[in-house]
Amino acid sequence: MLRAGNRRYCAGKPEHPNQTLDRRSDQAEHQSPFALIHGCVDSRVTPELLFDQGIGDLFVTRTAGAVLDDTLVGSMEFAVSSPYSVPLLVILGHTACGAVTGTLKAMEKEAGNPQLPGEMEDFAAQIAPVARTAGVEGSGSEAVDTVVQANARAVVEQLLERSAIIRKAVEEQRTRVVPAVYDLETGEVSWLEG
Repeated sequence: MLRAGNRRYCAGKPEHPNQTLDRRSDQAEHQSPFALIHGCVDSRVTPELLFDQGIGDLFVTRTAGAVLDDTLVGSMEFAVSSPYSVPLLVILGHTACGAVTGTLKAMEKEAGNPQLPGEMEDFAAQIAPVARTAGVEGSGSEAVDTVVQANARAVVEQLLERSAIIRKAVEEQRTRVVPAVYDLETGEVSWLEG
């Protein structure tokens, strides 16, 4: 359903499913999402739009750089638990990510200890090790997009390490956790499985 919705969105032919008054009324007492999308706070990356979904179809969580914190992990555990038991969690990065760009620029100034102002250090502290492992140089668009892909994969691994609830759901094949990247120019979501 996500792939089909993204194809409609890319083609400029969204159907806007499940956005009627009846759907809103039907979902008022109980929601029935089929996936959780964890992505970036970027205003251009709105999961309900880019996957052409409607009311009650998706759980959505967002942080700069699509990194994790305890509250988000708990929210994802909520989604995979009864009564929702969503069969799919998507970790969605996107091209030209500002959080990744900012982290890489800070690493250019001080590779071992990149500094960003305020609480932005939290996402930089998670993205910088991924960037080091990816072995990128600089903060150009190619480096950023390489780290975005590596970060989506790393967040999947981190989530499975951090959450016994999600790990068990994956082991029991009740859910899957999949990395993906959204292209801001084309609108296409690339799935990074395998």
